[in-house]
Amino acid sequence: RINKQKGRARREKEETRAVANPPQETVWLDLLEKKKKKIDESLSNLFGHFVSTKIIYQKALSLKAKAFGEIRSTL
Repeated sequence: RINKQKGRARREKEETRAVANPPQETVWLDLLEKKKKKIDESLSNLFGHFVSTKIIYQKALSLKAKAFGEIRSTL
């Protein structure tokens, strides 16, 4: 019975130590996950800017085509 209590105490001690000091791999994985989230946010922002720029470019092209069409019709 005493051995069981010692074993349980040792396991609990190891568990609390593991929670207080996570393995280095866990720390690195958490850091990588945070960096990945930041990169994903940056990419989505960049993609949003790209799409809005592309829309503006398309509008400019259609206005240019419309202007050339009007110029041709007046000639």
